[in-house]
Amino acid sequence: MTRTGFRRDVRRFLTWLVGFLIVLILTLLLFLRFQWTRAWISTSVYHQALEGVCGQLSDREDNLELRKAIGTWQLAVAPELQAAG
Repeated sequence: MTRTGFRRDVRRFLTWLVGFLIVLILTLLLFLRFQWTRAWISTSVYHQALEGVCGQLSDREDNLELRKAIGTWQLAVAPELQAAG
């Protein structure tokens, strides 16, 4: 094998490697986008359900259940907010 043939083979290998890595990165970015959208939708649904429950409970005169529901939600979300902040 000549020196020119070896350089051509190395260049071809590096071209294929870079192409593969580009395709891999784009695939992972699409997967990340899909997972982020799923997480955002499930969080939105959870918040809407919580708003519905709080709305129903606030219509009642006994707000003790509302305070319990909000307190439970704050306990569940507070560690996440502290970690993000």
